[in-house]
Amino acid sequence: MVHVVAIALVAMCVVLTVAFLAALRGVAELRLRLAQDDGAAGPPKLVLGRRLPDSVVEALAGLGELGPRSLVVLLSTTCGSCLRLAGELGRVQAPLVACVIGEPGPTADDVRASVPAGVPVITGDVARQIRTDLNLHTFPTAIAQRDGYIVATGQGSGADAAANLDHLWQQAVHATKEAHT
Repeated sequence: MVHVVAIALVAMCVVLTVAFLAALRGVAELRLRLAQDDGAAGPPKLVLGRRLPDSVVEALAGLGELGPRSLVVLLSTTCGSCLRLAGELGRVQAPLVACVIGEPGPTADDVRASVPAGVPVITGDVARQIRTDLNLHTFPTAIAQRDGYIVATGQGSGADAAANLDHLWQQAVHATKEAHT
């Protein structure tokens, strides 16, 4: 009887050890996915009042027609919500630009094709540089900017529908009016 109990305890310890190691591996893989190239994950650089990175400012300047205020919507080619949101961008009441981030391929083409005509789109190396400069890991992300400065942000469920983007835009417009009176 004692022998059977000892075998059962050893088996249970082995199973728990394997489960613990699997959980540790999952955590390590998640940290690696979120890490930058240097292996250290840092916070996103989406601080209100902060100047946008040069890559974003230059990309927006290259589009010309947006004016001093706009909403930059960052969409990932691996994000289902981003694909749905891309199709809703035509309903947003703000001047906006879509930045499609991901490797070229069918999913990138699907996201790009879902963006309504008339909405400027940034893709390719410029989009990847913007993601790197902002240190983004959550999609979709929306950044309300004024004259190259961040005035409001929304990420994930706070930026996954046209209504959310409109709300973000209204908050940014009201906040910037109050701050400049």
